[in-house]
Amino acid sequence: MNCCYIQNLLSAFIDNELDLEKRRQIRNHLHSCPECTKEYQQLLSLKSCLTDLETNDYEFDLISNLQVRINFEADHSCREKERFVWFKKTGMVFACVGVFFVITFILFPPSHSPETNYTTNLQSPTEKNPVAYDQSISLDYPVTIYQAATTVILP
Repeated sequence: MNCCYIQNLLSAFIDNELDLEKRRQIRNHLHSCPECTKEYQQLLSLKSCLTDLETNDYEFDLISNLQVRINFEADHSCREKERFVWFKKTGMVFACVGVFFVITFILFPPSHSPETNYTTNLQSPTEKNPVAYDQSISLDYPVTIYQAATTVILP
């Protein structure tokens, strides 16, 4: 038997995994070969060091850890969805306000400034101001928007 073959079997020899014939052959080789004996001693010391180590039992519950992770991801994704919904709602509000102003300016275009109307009406003292002298509007009763519109519009 050569040294390479013996060195490959040394771990199995230490763990008593070989049959009696191979164990006998390895023992005979170890008595005659100092290199393999040195390798055998190193493996024995390594095994004794490893057996002296304390084994710490860690309690690991896969199901509970998985449940914690799922809950964390659900909370995190809910926050992201809430942020997206908030931006979406805010965008919709701004869009509705914009559409309101556009429709308002389309339906009720500004014809001219109100200051011009009053100054032209008030320039001639002989002309009656329709707002001031209209007899159909009384301050005792509420005025509808239609009455006010017909009074303010100048001919």
